[in-house]
Amino acid sequence: MNEKLFKLKIQALLHDPYWKIYNIERHESTMIEFIKDFVKKNIGLDLIDNDNFDNSVKIADMLSSSLDRFPLSFYSKKNPSKIFHEILKVLYNDKNDKLYNVFSQTWEENTIKAGEVNNEIYLDIFNKISEYLKNKEDKDIKEKYKKIYKYFWTWLEIKIIKDYGFVLPQDSRIPMFDILDHIYSTAALINLTYEGGYIVLVDIPGIQKFISKGRKLRDLFAGSWLISIVMYKFLEKIADEYGPDTIVTPTLRLNPFWVNHVSKDIEEIWNDYENLQILPKDWFRYAIIPGSSLIILPKDEILSSKEKVREYLINK
Repeated sequence: MNEKLFKLKIQALLHDPYWKIYNIERHESTMIEFIKDFVKKNIGLDLIDNDNFDNSVKIADMLSSSLDRFPLSFYSKKNPSKIFHEILKVLYNDKNDKLYNVFSQTWEENTIKAGEVNNEIYLDIFNKISEYLKNKEDKDIKEKYKKIYKYFWTWLEIKIIKDYGFVLPQDSRIPMFDILDHIYSTAALINLTYEGGYIVLVDIPGIQKFISKGRKLRDLFAGSWLISIVMYKFLEKIADEYGPDTIVTPTLRLNPFWVNHVSKDIEEIWNDYENLQILPKDWFRYAIIPGSSLIILPKDEILSSKEKVREYLINK
């Protein structure tokens, strides 16, 4: 496996910006310009070739949005779905108004001007990741892109929610999912669209039998926690090697164990995460990871067959 897999995954996270519905017509070309003008020149990341997103990203994007595109095939002036489009068009494109998150305790602070199109969040994240990497002598180009992707994947959602307090839909015409669900699922599908891959179900057998052997309540608690932490450490190794997007369920998005793990390198990620005020006290004591997991693994020289995948997972 070379660095291209992680380049494609970073492309996937950037192919649709969080402000996409403000400028659906030019959102893709704007992000390509951003990647060329800032990411390549300032950070030194050569992400795209031929001034366009890779075909693997385009296919993953299509698959990720297929549930949305199906009802769009019936979209017309006579179709009721146009009503949603017109309502959201007014909400998100009237430059004289602001949108507020009424469910946030600090909703007066977390506002976003309707019609605003900017890449400040991306600029901030990439600048801070670049600053961290400057202090590291990492000559392995694959490891460099792997780390950048891991940090970017973990921090992006936290940063958007922290700065704006809410997430916009991924398509104003059919607002079924938010933009983060779309780009994160696109990144995960790269594991299948790049050079093919594997969908694997991993399960710890005999969980109920193991836990039920506890004689006291604290034994039951300890048994559940052990199962949870063993499964998490197993998933953490896979996420470190192939990216956190490979873990479909339980997701590592906003997962305190994963965020804490990544924040050992960049402490500000954890600080932003704490500011979301979603972290329960003594979070590490909770058995939040189930004993089974669905994983998407890319095909490479190590994972070249089903037998190799099985051997790889058993050795973890």
